[in-house]
Amino acid sequence: MPAAPFAGHAGGGPVMIAASRRAAVSAFLCCFVGLGAVHAGNEPNDVIDPNAPAVITDGGCFTTVATIGEPLDVDFYRVAVTAVPAEGLQLAAYADGEAGTTGNPLLRVFKEDGTDLANNDSDGRPFDEDVHPDTDPRGEAHCPPRPGINALVSVHVTAAGNYYVAVSGGGCDAWDDANCIPDLTGRCNDRYDPFIAGSGTPGQSGPYNLTIGLGSLAPLGTEPNDSIPLARTLLNVGQPGRFEAVITGYLGDGPFGDCLGDFDYWRIPGTDLTPGNALDIEVVSDFVGHDTSSFMMVYEKLGAQPHTPVAANDNSLGSRDSRCLVPVRAGADYYVMVMPVGYPPQDIDRCFRQFGGMSEYEPGLNQQVPGAGDAIPGALGQPSFEGPYELRVTEIPLPPATGPFEPNDSLAEASANTRIEVVNNTLTPVSVDAYLGDGRYGWSIGGGGLLGDTDLFELTGLVPGGVVEAVVKETAPYRIAEMYIAFFAGNRLHDFTDLILLLLGMEEWSALVLSSVPETGPYYVLVAPSDDRILLNIGNYLPWDVTIPGTLLSGQFSGPYTLSVTARTPPPQVSERDVLFGASRSDRDNEILWLDPNTGLELRSIPAPALVNGAATGLAINPTRSILYYMNGPDIGGTGNIMWELDPESGAVLHSTNLTLDPFIRQTSGGTQNIDGSLDGLGWAGEHLWMCLQNVARVYRW
Repeated sequence: MPAAPFAGHAGGGPVMIAASRRAAVSAFLCCFVGLGAVHAGNEPNDVIDPNAPAVITDGGCFTTVATIGEPLDVDFYRVAVTAVPAEGLQLAAYADGEAGTTGNPLLRVFKEDGTDLANNDSDGRPFDEDVHPDTDPRGEAHCPPRPGINALVSVHVTAAGNYYVAVSGGGCDAWDDANCIPDLTGRCNDRYDPFIAGSGTPGQSGPYNLTIGLGSLAPLGTEPNDSIPLARTLLNVGQPGRFEAVITGYLGDGPFGDCLGDFDYWRIPGTDLTPGNALDIEVVSDFVGHDTSSFMMVYEKLGAQPHTPVAANDNSLGSRDSRCLVPVRAGADYYVMVMPVGYPPQDIDRCFRQFGGMSEYEPGLNQQVPGAGDAIPGALGQPSFEGPYELRVTEIPLPPATGPFEPNDSLAEASANTRIEVVNNTLTPVSVDAYLGDGRYGWSIGGGGLLGDTDLFELTGLVPGGVVEAVVKETAPYRIAEMYIAFFAGNRLHDFTDLILLLLGMEEWSALVLSSVPETGPYYVLVAPSDDRILLNIGNYLPWDVTIPGTLLSGQFSGPYTLSVTARTPPPQVSERDVLFGASRSDRDNEILWLDPNTGLELRSIPAPALVNGAATGLAINPTRSILYYMNGPDIGGTGNIMWELDPESGAVLHSTNLTLDPFIRQTSGGTQNIDGSLDGLGWAGEHLWMCLQNVARVYRW
């Protein structure tokens, strides 16, 4: 389908823009941004065609919005290479479904003879974009990161010729977000013949955004350094046994600086380090008047073993940008990746929320491939945030992990050091006293770390299907700061702070999380600092990864607190004959809802005889399930003193009674009263229907 024209651009053809801030970089990367159809009046070719217009020739960038019009549709984009430097070129492409649509693109790369060079349906997605939103009232667990609907490919080009980036309908990456497993029913168009239109298997149709970049790997300054194999080694200028390095870099240059975004990798050789020490790594990107913000990840690589993420940070309290503390392991090299995330103050959507484990993004987060190793959701949307930064690395003695329950900054440390045995079905909570700001990463205790403290506690004794409540309360001396609390099932965020209270007069903060207990543990409570900066709905100071210690975004609060935990076992299951009815004002105000008494989920609905107004609505059913009683009280569409008797199967009105004229009999006290307020209610017990009236505080039976 034809691509959507760019806002402010009258035509549908390509638009040429300036690619660089410097002549040197202009020679290195020219950028052409296509904002309309690839060739006038037609959609992109459905097959390999050497006569199709080239979207890029020898280097540059192309971006467009187009559509997979039907399940077998394929869009081909030709990239022409006439000359290749000795170091080669890197062809990378990224595609994602247009927000709010069914778009789910799959990418392939072909040589002109049909050789398949790359095939990718997904590279990863932000943690919280599953079927259950952050405020999910059902308490459903959120899945750890997994492949998502964004495709990314990268190919090393060593020979001249035509190369084709092809977009087809994805869907093989379908995911069951309720059970956190792949959906094996997913289908995609990933095996079509590139010379036969309409071949292959049906994929998912819909709009997509596409970016293609072709960059030279010839050296220019510190570039290219966009992957672990291309990382530049830092020069040690420190004393023996104390590694020290300072380097100035630039975000926005390199092979993909104006296209897919620039990512810089720096190597710290293990031969220059002392095992048992630590690396204090800081990125400062706003020190020369450029008000940009950078994010940092640190990888450990031991010999031929795969690289492992060991630290991540953005906006540390003690830094002008990002800071990490990394313990040094014998024989390991360390790689620092710096990427742009926007202009401060920025919300967390500039990068991505991460709880469950960054390593689970592999192979999408593949730091071995330039242009493809940077597939952090959100990051590829930030190529325009460019500017200089300074990377500072200093080897220091490893700070001690001192303080109550320390170290407890990761799930593994919590299981080893902070296991709490919870007693079920008791009014007395299990309480522990702890401190935010101590430990290896706490910044407020003398000799402590530089990042900010998080505390994790493993909870044992919880029963699946039950309920757990965890309350964290600041204790004297009060610091007037918010705290954040969350409940995890393994590395799955199950629920988080749903209530934060400031106890006036006592000047203390209290945060509470009330959650169901999922089937699979182990179970953890996270306590961390929060902040008053706007960050959607869950505060700015969140952990990036509960599996890696020291990955807190920032650490503001420091001080003592008390964690109190209570739990309940699951209630007994009801009999097959038991039923549960409910009513909801405003959103379902003309219906009475049949609910599953074990789960509370809606089974079906019947019509309400009068408006569900919330003021005095009451429901009750007799023991034989033959009569459903309903009242809705005064005001807001209410019917005053009318008691309705309904058929519970159909909602049909069997009888109605004006209680003023035909009052309740055998009243516990007083005479006839009106249905009057929001605390009025109905219930059946002991072969009688009981009514509670708010304003007179009396109970009547019928």
